Amino acid sequence: MRFLFSSLYGSGHLNPVLAYAKALQDRGHDVCICAPESVSGRLRKAGFLHIPGPVTPMEAIVAAYAGTEDLSENEKAKVIISRAFVNLHSRRALPSVQDAIKTWKPDLIIRDSCEFAALIAADEAGIPHVRIAVLNCEMERNFGLHSADALDAIRQKIGLAADHGASVCAEHAFTAFPKSFGQARIADNAPEPVRVRMPNDAPPKQVGPAKWAPTHGKELIYVTFGTQSGTTDRERQMYRTALDAVADFPGRVLLTTGANMAVHPLGPIPQNVCVEEFVPQAQVFPDAKAVVTHGGSGTVLGALAAGIPLVVTPMFSDQPNNARAVEAAGAGLAMFDADVPSLRQAIKHVLANDSFRQGAAKVAAEMADMQGMDVAIKTILTLL
Repeated sequence: MRFLFSSLYGSGHLNPVLAYAKALQDRGHDVCICAPESVSGRLRKAGFLHIPGPVTPMEAIVAAYAGTEDLSENEKAKVIISRAFVNLHSRRALPSVQDAIKTWKPDLIIRDSCEFAALIAADEAGIPHVRIAVLNCEMERNFGLHSADALDAIRQKIGLAADHGASVCAEHAFTAFPKSFGQARIADNAPEPVRVRMPNDAPPKQVGPAKWAPTHGKELIYVTFGTQSGTTDRERQMYRTALDAVADFPGRVLLTTGANMAVHPLGPIPQNVCVEEFVPQAQVFPDAKAVVTHGGSGTVLGALAAGIPLVVTPMFSDQPNNARAVEAAGAGLAMFDADVPSLRQAIKHVLANDSFRQGAAKVAAEMADMQGMDVAIKTILTLL
């Protein structure tokens, strides 16, 4: 069978999609991925056929978020979903996805849940489609609700009837989020998503200990604000706040910056902190005693699957929802508008109280009991 995947470029979008693409390819199916040209090298290295789509300039993404800073979470989601994800990303990507369908002729289309060009193109071509939920349950519902009007405008432009979000609601979905993060259905009439535990990545081979590795019984704190942060003054300030908050920690601290922040000066680096642009999570989690993060889904799910408690300082998108879910599960603390003293205290509190590690271990056990990738692939194949 032939499967066409469609995704945005960020790791939080691409990584979940690639897990399914690899599983299908390993089982002998033909797989092609439609994603921005900027991830071509990564996809080729991973052995996937890639049909490149347009790259959305960072200045256009920043502009799409402009003016939303003082909006409520719900109002901000409503504006950003239609403005950035539908009218900016997906409208630009639609021609390349349409061409991919015509030339590659897939039997099924599997999309990143924030990438809507594949949804429209699949409906136009009469090809079944499913989605990989890359966001928490509440944000997935928001995307289903707040994308409808903008999607209908594009649908009507290419000759499809407006469906008021019916196509999104009818999709079968797959999510890596456990039940403790909430109801996964995006609407009462939507199919119940399949909850799937993600395959464990093997730690990359390394010669000798990493320079950030803890020694002599010291503990390690892992600080990461993902691969996409660092485009605004507020985000850049969070790095400085975190550095000052961990400066007196007696153990070791690893701070990863991501590519955007790597070009901005961080200021003085405390002696106990090692700064890297990127380190694979699978390499860090075995040593980490706590994770300080913005609450990106990939980091949150990875840490919880490893039973590591978190301190979450959300910035945007689904991160506030993730922060509240982590705290509600007893697996960490949510720190909105954190400053140096409050963040320092939160980190110390999480490290000193076993209840947070127990809460994280409980979520880890819940995630381990979710369906494996074999079940997910069998379910996908039955849709054909």
